[in-house]
Amino acid sequence: MRSSNRRKPAQQSEQPPRSEIILPFPLGSSVRVRYRPLGPDHRLGGGALNIYSGDDIAIHVNPRPQMQILVLNSHIGGGWGGEEHPATYPVMSQGEVNLMVWAGPDGFIIQAQATDEDYIFWYLYEHRLPVEAKLDRIAIDLPNVIAISIEPPR
Repeated sequence: MRSSNRRKPAQQSEQPPRSEIILPFPLGSSVRVRYRPLGPDHRLGGGALNIYSGDDIAIHVNPRPQMQILVLNSHIGGGWGGEEHPATYPVMSQGEVNLMVWAGPDGFIIQAQATDEDYIFWYLYEHRLPVEAKLDRIAIDLPNVIAISIEPPR
């Protein structure tokens, strides 16, 4: 019986790579991400963009092209709140998507547009944490990220 030292190929993770950015994110700041969705038939869905305040997730933005919805939520004090599903989220492109989240005084404004579509989606997600909560970290688990930019308040 012969033994082989051949290695098995490493299995590639199907999870999108995570980008985590630690910096103050005061009201008036925005984060923009350009990415290419995995498509409606992909079992992993669309990934997520989270903005944190300490251990709490102030906003969780989760496009799910396979279900043709956008899921918004917060994770506060160890538990998820009620999901919000904007009824008009049409961004189901196989092309690039520009996603922007702006921290405003009344909540987070989410804007999205596929580069191959004219329609611009936007939605106000009201703050669930006190407006004084310090936003301190952004985690991006979206697939095929092309560019990330963060703009401070003006």
